[in-house]
Amino acid sequence: MNVFNNAILPFDIRRYDLVVGSAQLVAVEVIVSKILRKIVGVGGRGFAELAAIHAVSLPFLGGLSGFFEANQALPGTQTRALQDGAKGIPAVLLAQYITNVAAKGLHIPKVTFKEILVTAASKTLSRPLIVLMYPKLHKALQGGFRSVNRMEQLQNANSNLKM
Repeated sequence: MNVFNNAILPFDIRRYDLVVGSAQLVAVEVIVSKILRKIVGVGGRGFAELAAIHAVSLPFLGGLSGFFEANQALPGTQTRALQDGAKGIPAVLLAQYITNVAAKGLHIPKVTFKEILVTAASKTLSRPLIVLMYPKLHKALQGGFRSVNRMEQLQNANSNLKM
C-alpha cells in the first residue's frame, strides 16, 4: 500500500500545491534537458517523452537518495543546490528505464553514454536554476517548489536506504 501511495503522491489532486509543484519541476527539467540536448547534439526525445521520464522520477526522488542527507530548504545556496540536484540522478535513470520498458516491452534498453550524461546533467542543473529563480517567482510558484522539496525531504527521511 505504501508503494502505491508514494507512486501517486506527486499527482494526488487532493494536494494541489504538490501537483502544481510537480508540474513546475517537470517543466523546468524538460526545458533544461531540451536545451542541453540541443547544445550537445543528442536528439531523439520529444517534450512528451522527456516529461514522462521526469514525471515518473518524482516518486523516487527522495527514496533513492536515502544514502545522502535530505535536500536543503529552498532557496539555499547554489553549491548545495547542485548537490541536491545530483541526488535525483538515480531516480531519473530508473524512470528512464521504466518508461523505455513501458514503451517497448521488457528488454535491455540501448542507451549511450552521452544520453546518460545529458540526462544526469539536466537533473543536476535544474535545481540550481530553480534556486536562482526562486526569489523572483510569485509566491504561488514558490509554494509549489517548496511542496515538492518537502515531499523529497519526507521520502528521504523514510527511505530504507538510510545508513
